[in-house]
Amino acid sequence: MRLHATMFIVTVLVLSMLPPHLLQCACSQPITNVKIKKEIIFKPGYVVANTTITVLNGSLNVLSYKIGEDVKSLLYVAVFAGDEVIEAKINWNGFYIVLPRNYKIFNLIEVYNVTTDYENDTVKIRFPLTITPREASGDAYIKVESPASNFAINYPPYFNKTAIGAIANLTAVKPGTVDVFSISFYQSDLFWVKPVSLNRTVILEGYDEAVFVEEYIFENMLDSKSERVTLTLPLNATVKSVEGSTGRYTGRGGDGSYYRWLEKNHTMLTITFRSPLFRRGERIYVKVTYSIPVKAKDNTIVVPVYHSSGLLLIVFVRKTNTIEIKTEEIIKKEVAPETINKAADLYTQKTRLYENLATLKIKRLNDEISRRAYKQRLARIKSQIKNLNQKIDYTKTSIKEISKKTYEFLNQIDHEYGILESKIGELDRIEASYRRGELSKKAYREKIAAEKEEIDNIIAKIYGKITLLKTE
Repeated sequence: MRLHATMFIVTVLVLSMLPPHLLQCACSQPITNVKIKKEIIFKPGYVVANTTITVLNGSLNVLSYKIGEDVKSLLYVAVFAGDEVIEAKINWNGFYIVLPRNYKIFNLIEVYNVTTDYENDTVKIRFPLTITPREASGDAYIKVESPASNFAINYPPYFNKTAIGAIANLTAVKPGTVDVFSISFYQSDLFWVKPVSLNRTVILEGYDEAVFVEEYIFENMLDSKSERVTLTLPLNATVKSVEGSTGRYTGRGGDGSYYRWLEKNHTMLTITFRSPLFRRGERIYVKVTYSIPVKAKDNTIVVPVYHSSGLLLIVFVRKTNTIEIKTEEIIKKEVAPETINKAADLYTQKTRLYENLATLKIKRLNDEISRRAYKQRLARIKSQIKNLNQKIDYTKTSIKEISKKTYEFLNQIDHEYGILESKIGELDRIEASYRRGELSKKAYREKIAAEKEEIDNIIAKIYGKITLLKTE
């Protein structure tokens, strides 16, 4: 009897000394069965891992990962479930997340600094690879997108090389499986420039626009030529200027220039330096000024900005000058998700047609397409726009009966199309002036380039409004 009592007391003491999340695991139900889909992308100096976890059997009320000393390279980690963001608790050798409810599907976002080893003309990059939490097991699909087409996978051996990176299909992965991913490149194949300093100023001159002035110090990470950098901006950003220490950059190409383009839900800004960087550690100064539309509600202005990892942050600026930062949707939806998503898809298709229309006209102005082919494609695009307008009108009518607020928002998008059509029509007027001899060849090209930039800015603004419509 005395021996049994002693064992009972020791057991209780040991359990009571465990951290709450481990105590929860120790007393939890059997291991949960999950499906893992993990996508990893490289950024200069770090990686972003987006893991979709689907619970198949059982439930998860906590996730915990043990990554050892690699916890020092962890920049950010959280669970995104619908509109909710659950921050992780980080300890000396890992992290854990307590889930407030039993989600069936959610995303784990991890951002890690990479470890780099330089040898002659190559660079070896490694980072921790979390696969399953200690509370779950199951199949896992992992995709790693490579930043260069020429590379070698060092570890783990179960990854298969593809044209764009590496993939792994794993079955029945044990709980708490964590690995290390290692990949090698020739330094000349990478263009890795990282911002070592960012001074961001936000100027609010009214209730409908915010101006961002961002001053960067970029550093070359490799012993190879780096002549450009690409920044991620909000989708509806309008670039006002790009400047260096020796003057303004232009939108006309070559050294000391920049151009913007759209990718998924972002505006991408590629800047070609005035003076390329050739050695690891060399630095250059760049100042970027852009504006975005903002929403005002009561005494609060909502400003969407991007963290360096690409995560969207929403900043609420109040009249009291206090700032609150959250990660959540900008607007609430009043219409059924399937209806509003249908409207967003129709407007997206229409915007792409206008992009094609502008591109087609510019090709014709630059004599890159025959007049006959131009007329055929022009007629086809206009016919497609007409058909889409009929579908949009029908969808708008159904929305008007449910939400006047959403209907008015759609009218704002339609108004932007009117401005866009006018700008595209300006291309024809530029051509007419050139044919009449009122413009030189150089002035003609410059006017086309300037008009194209204005058209791109309007299209970006339309895409930004469409983004506010979409639901998950």
